[in-house]
Amino acid sequence: MTRIPVPKDCIGLEMADGAKYDSGGREFVEVSDSNHLTAIAKSRHTEIGWIGRPQTTFSGVQGWDCPRCHFSAFAWQDHCPRCIRKGQ
Repeated sequence: MTRIPVPKDCIGLEMADGAKYDSGGREFVEVSDSNHLTAIAKSRHTEIGWIGRPQTTFSGVQGWDCPRCHFSAFAWQDHCPRCIRKGQ
């Protein structure tokens, strides 16, 4: 499961295919579908900061997913190592 940060009063996300992710009063939703994660990462809502970029957890440390290539990076990495290797 990947956690997507959402605003405090957000009740959840509804995807184009009708799938719904409820926040349950928390400030995140958990998404497991990779197509939905890609759509969220490319969403204009993510770009302008209404919702956070996808985050993953590595050994209890919260990481993040690169919006360009969707690589799961560690929280302490400022730049995506995959994009750096490709020269992007």
